[in-house]
Amino acid sequence: MLKNICEKEGIAYEELVLKELASKSNGDFRSALTDLETLSQDKKLFSLDGLGEREREGEIQTALYRVMKGKKISAVLNSFNDANVSHDEAALWLDENLAKEYINKSDLNEAYRSMSLADVFNGRIKRRQYWRFLVYRNFFLTAGVALSKSQDYLSYSSYKRSGRLLKLFWAKQKNMKKISIAERFSEKMHCSKKRFIKEIFPFIKLIYKSGKMLNVDLTKDEIDYLTK
Repeated sequence: MLKNICEKEGIAYEELVLKELASKSNGDFRSALTDLETLSQDKKLFSLDGLGEREREGEIQTALYRVMKGKKISAVLNSFNDANVSHDEAALWLDENLAKEYINKSDLNEAYRSMSLADVFNGRIKRRQYWRFLVYRNFFLTAGVALSKSQDYLSYSSYKRSGRLLKLFWAKQKNMKKISIAERFSEKMHCSKKRFIKEIFPFIKLIYKSGKMLNVDLTKDEIDYLTK
């Protein structure tokens, strides 16, 4: 699966390195995909230098435990900094696991309210490039979530990585096929890709599903996509 992704994304790789990456994931494809994204920023994968074992995931688990079990601001404020994880990734982990931990609905609502405020400041940072807002984003993502609970949750559950990145990847792959098909048809039909996707694509899909083929040069994958 990793090899297929590399080929579709245009990532140059050595097969032995790719196999080592798969082995390090211990069967967790989502973590392997995250590691692949991290290591192939320059569209190359010839070494796993800089990639630790799954210790990093253990650090994130500890950080989540501190935030969702903690009650003091001083005890949780640096949780994600200590785990060496970005706040964007921390937000994904929290979103995936909050409902399993905060079983009281009002506590869960309050925790998500804090996460939404963290996201507001994250948006302001990106728009204004005003990095002092990092303090507020971090506060709402850690202390805000920790102080949202009205009771102690004593049971322990293993926290799971968010599947959102994987879903976004497959959605991107699906959309790329649609865009590729639109490029081929729009040239023949003398219309924009945007108009083709919005107004014409559903009818083309119906034609191909009925078993008919049009005089447009499509790959086998694109034809399969239209006939599904």
